[in-house]
Amino acid sequence: MGRNFALRITLAVVLATRAGAALDAAERPIAPALTGLGSLHMPVSTTVPEAQAFFNQGVRLLYAFNHQESRRAFEEAARLDPSLAMAWWGQAMTLAVNLNAPMPEENARLARDAANTAMRKRGSASLREQGLIEALATRFSADPRAARPPLDRAYASAMSRVAARYPDDADVQVFSVDAVMNTMAWDYWLKDGAFKPDAVPLKSALRATAADWTVELPRAALIDLLDADTATVLPAAALGGTIGR
Repeated sequence: MGRNFALRITLAVVLATRAGAALDAAERPIAPALTGLGSLHMPVSTTVPEAQAFFNQGVRLLYAFNHQESRRAFEEAARLDPSLAMAWWGQAMTLAVNLNAPMPEENARLARDAANTAMRKRGSASLREQGLIEALATRFSADPRAARPPLDRAYASAMSRVAARYPDDADVQVFSVDAVMNTMAWDYWLKDGAFKPDAVPLKSALRATAADWTVELPRAALIDLLDADTATVLPAAALGGTIGR
């Protein structure tokens, strides 16, 4: 009996140690709070100020095409507020195809998982957030090898509908433009340098959005559609410079 008792005590100690280690890991920050990224604020449904701060950090880094650090910021927002559906929306956005890179199969799986988590948690989100989350869910397939063009077009169409509902929301407008841009990445111009007909509305939407900003335009996606005289202020923002409102 003495030996069994000793084994039980040893097992209890091991389990307690592992539980403590798991708890420490859960409480350990995933990403640091960064400075110098501007003051851009995209309000989301959270009562945890730190979660909102890391969500903002994730959006700023996403606009700067720093997807890895953006993902970490969104993961930290989710750790701080597990009910924040938009934190998983952000993670999926960082893993999705973008203007500079395709989406590997592993990213496709992870992005779909994150988008599905956002869908499950969206009940406590605002209608605007629900629209963004539901649109993003159309971007991914259960098959990570599924052809991208139909999915990209479905997402762009869904985002266009969300943008129509929120014409004065700069972030919604830019994410909508980005969605359409990804259906024809780097193919926005005719041979004479003029915009293709499908790209003209995008430029107009970005110009309308840019009028709401008081400092350097923060959204890296603007570089691809605004003309040269305006785009000269944008490279620093694309590289993570001044990207605040």
